Amino acid sequence: MMSIDPMEIESVEMSIPMELDINEMLVAEEQKIDPIQVVHPSQENISTSAFYPQVRNELKPFKVTIFDEGHTHPMTSPRRLHLVKSNRGFTKAQRSLWEQLSMVNIPPCKQFDILGVQAGGFQYIGCTQQDLYNLERDKRKEKKGQDGDMLHDYLLLEQEKNSGFCFTIKADAENKITHCFWADAISRQSYKFYGDVIIFDTTYQTNRYSLIFAPLMGINNHGQTIVFGAAFLNDETTDSFVWLLKEFLNAMPGGVPKMIITNQDPAMKKAISEVLPDTFHRYCS
Repeated sequence: MMSIDPMEIESVEMSIPMELDINEMLVAEEQKIDPIQVVHPSQENISTSAFYPQVRNELKPFKVTIFDEGHTHPMTSPRRLHLVKSNRGFTKAQRSLWEQLSMVNIPPCKQFDILGVQAGGFQYIGCTQQDLYNLERDKRKEKKGQDGDMLHDYLLLEQEKNSGFCFTIKADAENKITHCFWADAISRQSYKFYGDVIIFDTTYQTNRYSLIFAPLMGINNHGQTIVFGAAFLNDETTDSFVWLLKEFLNAMPGGVPKMIITNQDPAMKKAISEVLPDTFHRYCS
């Protein structure tokens, strides 16, 4: 910051437009015009005592002799002081709790309520609800491009915990995941007892990655729905369904099912006739 010797400068009193255009200031500098006199036509009658004094040249220095501390905008009330950006932030405990809540898919609006209860009031949290949404956004940016590796590492970790867990991942030429199948030990054991009839259906691209979720399910002796395995597919072509059914049979003990129930997808019908030629194929109503 430039310092000025008060003994070498003249005295001047001024007020300037509230929103003086920086381009007009630069033009005034080049033409040696007093920038205080450059006023936008729409602001001729607007002035404020808040200003930024600057030295235009060494021949005509000046000093400020009148300074008005009044603000041109209303001040923040003490009750809203915690909402000022400079006062907002997350403690280590809050960030740790946020990570745990995010892991179980609790939305930011509910997370804010939990933090408010923990802190004894929303005014004591130290952040706003929008800050939580921004934190979630920044976390997604950090994960961008690494989601596939994270999924692979997670499945490997599950396999280390239980050797009965199996999975298969298929990627394209750009190393992007196109197919992913997995089944845990309980699902595989359930198929051994209740795998006579399986239900195969897909949900169409209901996730942020536009992947198709394809669960393979059955019914146990209590009439309860059980999951034998599940997969993510990037399309609903015959080749994708053939890949899934082959991986499913490789993972499941007990041989092929006696019946499979699906929707009326022609690609699915063709894949079943190729992989499960001896299995009765029926359509769901």
